[in-house]
Amino acid sequence: MESITKRLALRGELFEIERHTAFLIPSASRPAGAPTPWVWYARTLLPVYPDESEGWMFPRFLDRGLAVAGIDVGEAYGSPAGRATYARFHEQLVRERGLRDLPGLRSP
Repeated sequence: MESITKRLALRGELFEIERHTAFLIPSASRPAGAPTPWVWYARTLLPVYPDESEGWMFPRFLDRGLAVAGIDVGEAYGSPAGRATYARFHEQLVRERGLRDLPGLRSP
C-alpha cells in the first residue's frame, strides 16, 4: 500500500481504498441516530486539494451537519476502474462510517 502524502486543511481522516487516497472530514454536529448527510468533494486530483482555498465552503457544510469526503482516482474519472473505486469508496462511507446513501456533489 502506498503511503498517504495528502494533507487536509481541516481536521479529518485520511485513508486508502484500493491504493487511492481518500479523506473524510466529519461534522461535529452530526444528528444522533441518523446517517450523516455529506458532500462528495470531487476535486482531489492533486495532493494539495482540498486546501485553504476551500476555507469559505467547508466550514459552512460542517456547521450545517454535513460531512465532506472525497477520493483521488487520478485521471480515471468515468473509466470502469475509476467507477469501481468510487463505488468501493461510497460503500465504505455508507456501510462502515455511517454516512447517508445519497451524497451531494461538489466540484469547484
